[in-house]
Amino acid sequence: MGQMIPLNAIVNSDHPRWYEFLVRLSERIDEHGDRCGGPVGHGGHARDVLKEMGNIDVDRTLSTFDDQGGHCDCEILMNCVEYGGRVGGQDRDE
Repeated sequence: MGQMIPLNAIVNSDHPRWYEFLVRLSERIDEHGDRCGGPVGHGGHARDVLKEMGNIDVDRTLSTFDDQGGHCDCEILMNCVEYGGRVGGQDRDE
C-alpha cells in the first residue's frame, strides 16, 4: 500500500507530492508568460496550485515557504527547493 498522507498536510520536501507541486507551480508561471503571481500572502500561483491539489493546509504551507525564503512564487522555486538540500524528497546527491 502507498504512503499515507495526513489530511491537511503541509507540502514540503518530505511530502510525497512535493515534486508534483514544483512542476505544477513552474507550469503555472510559464502559462502566465514567466510572470510571478506575487507575494504568497496575497494570492499567487502557489496558493492556487495548492488549493487545486486538495488535502493541503494551504496557509500553513505558504507560511512555511515564507519562513524558508519563498516570499513569492519565483522564490518558492528558487529558495525552498534549496532548503535542506532536498528536491522532491530525494537527496540531490543521489
